[in-house]
Amino acid sequence: MVIPNMILKNRSLNFIAAAMIVVAILIPLLNIMVITPRFNAQVISYSERDALRMSNHLSEIILDHNGVLNPELSDVMIRTQLEKIIHDFHILKIKIFSDQGLIIYSSQQSEIGSQNTHDYFQDIIAQGNRFSKVVKKESANEEGEYLSQDVVETYVPIMSETNFTGAIELYYDVSDQIDSLRTVSRISTYLPLTIMLGFLLLTLFVTKRLDRIITKRQQEELDLSIRHNDLENVFKSVEKAKKEWEHTMDCMSEMVILCSQAGIIKRTNRAFIEFTNTPYAGVLGHTWQEVFSHHQLLPANFPADSDITIHHRESGRSFNLKGYPFSETNENSSGGGLVITITDITRLTEISKKLEQQNQIIEENRQNLQEALDKISLIIHKVASEQDFSIRFGNPHVPTCSEIMDCQKKSCPCFGKNMRCWQEVGTLCRGEIQGAFAHKRDNCLECKVFKASTTDPIFLIGEEFNNMMHILAGKNSQLQEAYEQLKASQSQLLQQEKMASIGQLAAGVAHEINNPMGFISSNFTTLKKYCDRLEEFIQAQDHLTKGLGATAEITELDTLRKNLKIDYIMEDLRDLIAESQEGAERVKNIVMGLKNFSRVDQAELQQANLNECLESTLNVVWNELKYKATVVKEFGELPVTLCHPQQLNQVFVNLLVNAAQAIEKQGVITVKTQCHDGMIEISVSDTGRGIQARHLNRLFEPFFTTKEVGKGTGLGLSITYDIVKKHGGDIVVDTELGKGSTFTVRLPVKDQPDLQAKTEGEPEAEPNG
Repeated sequence: MVIPNMILKNRSLNFIAAAMIVVAILIPLLNIMVITPRFNAQVISYSERDALRMSNHLSEIILDHNGVLNPELSDVMIRTQLEKIIHDFHILKIKIFSDQGLIIYSSQQSEIGSQNTHDYFQDIIAQGNRFSKVVKKESANEEGEYLSQDVVETYVPIMSETNFTGAIELYYDVSDQIDSLRTVSRISTYLPLTIMLGFLLLTLFVTKRLDRIITKRQQEELDLSIRHNDLENVFKSVEKAKKEWEHTMDCMSEMVILCSQAGIIKRTNRAFIEFTNTPYAGVLGHTWQEVFSHHQLLPANFPADSDITIHHRESGRSFNLKGYPFSETNENSSGGGLVITITDITRLTEISKKLEQQNQIIEENRQNLQEALDKISLIIHKVASEQDFSIRFGNPHVPTCSEIMDCQKKSCPCFGKNMRCWQEVGTLCRGEIQGAFAHKRDNCLECKVFKASTTDPIFLIGEEFNNMMHILAGKNSQLQEAYEQLKASQSQLLQQEKMASIGQLAAGVAHEINNPMGFISSNFTTLKKYCDRLEEFIQAQDHLTKGLGATAEITELDTLRKNLKIDYIMEDLRDLIAESQEGAERVKNIVMGLKNFSRVDQAELQQANLNECLESTLNVVWNELKYKATVVKEFGELPVTLCHPQQLNQVFVNLLVNAAQAIEKQGVITVKTQCHDGMIEISVSDTGRGIQARHLNRLFEPFFTTKEVGKGTGLGLSITYDIVKKHGGDIVVDTELGKGSTFTVRLPVKDQPDLQAKTEGEPEAEPNG
């Protein structure tokens, strides 16, 4: 038998085993020293009682009143009576003694006349006392076999009044009684030993089972610890996967399709799914040729490794398609595939066209300027080579026409055909105004006659150059304005692509986190069931150990349980599971918020409750707010309204992040909503540093920001203002330096699609300060 380790270590079980061994030794000793002698004494007592009765009966038969043999009885008669008594009462032998111990009669003739020389005859029997003893007699039967008998010898004194006259000795066979006594003694000895042996075996069986149960419990605790570590590793893996997705998706702004070597679409991103308005199930498993043809994206000739630009008639947008074939070979598989990227270049195409138009205008102006310069060169050559002009150089002391004729008066001859004024000053050369007087044109520009008569090439070129410069100044102003619009459009386009990437990131993160969160939640449910079973097992173990009594081993087990803090671990484990389930539920809510927030390019109007939009936005920007401020929500009851929820989410993001950035250390952000007179009011208040008065008029201008270089683009509040205006609303700001600011957005309650917002691709930007 293999004794479990536990019984060797358990002091209480050792004590029980020792107690059983002691009892097993004491019961036989008690049987030998107490029970068996008591049975012997009882057998002798019964024998003495029978012997007394027989001796009295025998005395009445064979003795006279003096206690001697009746002389009237013959030996034959006495023997007959003795044999009858021996036969009737199963007596082995009868002896009759005289008062001196002489055998005067015996059932065995050979013993008559013998003397009883034992001391007890004179010391006990002759004194009138009975005496009995058990002796072992050996005899042979008729077949010659030796028999061993247990015999009780009983001496009964014969008294005549108070005088001792003799004694009768009776031999009783008590072999059956002694054998019964021995049988009872053996039974009383072996039965307790058997019972105790059985109890010992039962104890060994129970302790072995208990040892298995405890070992199983320790293994389950070890498995539980391993599962806990696995859960922590899962959380770390999820966090790592989230960061990797953020880094990857931040670098993506186009649609991506992964195909197998046979052209079957294996995976795509959210941008392509939303553009095609087709669920994943409708895209996966089809060839890219089928999907592209269905959505009018496939040109007449598109090799796998091409780079082409197409115009999508249905949406009116332009796209750049690039193919990247690849091949892979490893131990498990070999083959390759194709990665196709689709980039929306509509804005870039429009900007390129505008730039080309501006370049054409600049080129025309440059050619005009070149022609003017060429004319000036010809005039200079003419002035230098020809000698027939009256005046080659103007005298600065000669008065001008306006000085002589007072052109401010209506009677000025310059308004007629009279050319006398030019003749008087000597500036008329063959009917054409030339020379220095022509250079004084600034004083006579209002004179129509002057203008009509002026043929001086320098003046005409100067006039044309002046007009050209005026045109160039206008064009330059338009070009500067177009450049500013282009700069704003590029910044908005970058921000839009950034927000689209963030939307893709949010959708990807939500999708990737949802999968591990599913089996995490399932594992938590299973883990809770395991905890219930483990707690039920510990309770059963406590009940079992209490039934065994307060032993040293159980005390040691309890001490180990306290040192290992098993009860605290079980209680804390439930709290940990509950907190983890609560955290998993919060992750699910955040993922749902990311899914809702990621739909930034939905163009159609939707019925929405702005309180729900605020809740979703707060979940998204909570990480930006929680370290800077305490958020107080005072939401009133709001009716649903027709709007672009994702655009308004961007408005709320800008206002909330600006409020957090305005708080230097720790403050309070209050978000309040209410509705009255058909207008919904959303106010975002902060306890930050406030806004200076000189900045209020420029607060909603594009590219205006009070942040440091590189910390903001200045488009956040500008785009916020545009979105609110497109919804038919208004936004106002109330601020006080050192106490904070409040931005209030007022939007009308709409139930008809009368908003004049863009139906696709609204510009979005980061918050403005």
